[in-house]
Amino acid sequence: MNALVGIGLKALAGGAIGYWAKKRGVVGDRFAVDINNLLLAIVAPCAMLSSASQEFSETLAADLGLTAVITAAYFLIASPALALISMTLPLPLGDRRMFASLCVMANTGFIGFPVAYELFGSRGLLCATAVNLLYNLVAFTAGIRWLDTNEPLRLRGVLLNPPLVSSVIAIGLFFAPFRLPSAVQGVFDMIGGTMTPLALMIVGLSLAETYLPELVRNLWGYAVSAIRLLVLPSLVWAVLWLIGVDGLGAQVAVVMAALPCGTFNVILGARYDTGYRFAVHSVVQSNVLMFATLPLILLLPL
Repeated sequence: MNALVGIGLKALAGGAIGYWAKKRGVVGDRFAVDINNLLLAIVAPCAMLSSASQEFSETLAADLGLTAVITAAYFLIASPALALISMTLPLPLGDRRMFASLCVMANTGFIGFPVAYELFGSRGLLCATAVNLLYNLVAFTAGIRWLDTNEPLRLRGVLLNPPLVSSVIAIGLFFAPFRLPSAVQGVFDMIGGTMTPLALMIVGLSLAETYLPELVRNLWGYAVSAIRLLVLPSLVWAVLWLIGVDGLGAQVAVVMAALPCGTFNVILGARYDTGYRFAVHSVVQSNVLMFATLPLILLLPL
């Protein structure tokens, strides 16, 4: 409960600062984009590398593997299921494709890492890197192909994606027989420590940049948020509970499944002109609604 209160207060403060700064003209129009790029390219990778300082243990290694297995199963089942469901909806083709992507692809980066760190500490953040690694593999391969069937697969872009590279390095460092020098570790800790406040300010900035009446009228966005924030994490939890799987790895997997829609959807929606406005409104909606739904998911016993 203390962790929930702490997250709630930090979310309120960070979001309010971002909202106020944008409304008062303290920051410019590109600030949110620039900070988001900074988070994904530098801050989040540093936070992941910082989490690799954990002493190796078989228990944590097992939790890391369990999180990866659960996440892989989630993508293998949820992706085709939501693709089939989306094609039956009375929406334009681009919005139908975006609907499935929004439901499946969560914000495992600048929202997922801070949440995992706040709830479970560095051990949880290390497990979250496994989720992010698989997320990036799916997003930059099948995810792109789903939104634009004419887009060729660019393996170089997948392999050189900063979050994916840092995830691989962080997991490799955890299993390595050595640890980074304390001075280097201190640098990663310092930069990675800015991840939570920056991420929360971006939520406030996004809300300030959105035309609220249009946001509220995004009825299909509520369906996306219900699936993304409640249905999918509840199903993941139910399956794990039924087969008797618990512990840190299971907890991180459930929480990472309860995150809002990934900004990846907005970026690719703009690039390929596929459900872009639908993506913008749904991502902001789910980010706001997460503050009400995540506490409910955290009440589930695991």
